[in-house]
Amino acid sequence: MPLTKSAIKKMKQDAKKRAINRVLNAELKQLTKEAYENPSSELVNKTYSLIDKAAKRGLIHKNTANRKKSLLSKKIAAKTTSTVKGKSKAKSKS
Repeated sequence: MPLTKSAIKKMKQDAKKRAINRVLNAELKQLTKEAYENPSSELVNKTYSLIDKAAKRGLIHKNTANRKKSLLSKKIAAKTTSTVKGKSKAKSKS
């Protein structure tokens, strides 16, 4: 247990920050998982926003945030091209 007044205050602050960070981290994981499974434009925008906020707060590193967003955009691109694959993409010669 902390003995000094400042150490007691720091312990209380850390407990509050830890609780907030746990909620944000859980929300980030849940939203990211949903976006991977069903990448709609609204859900992806919300996920991007939350990833940026988490990086800004220091919950995740900036490069980790960029990597998550990149993987998510690749997943979306793959999903859209798989739906377009059924259509013919014949090139005409001029």
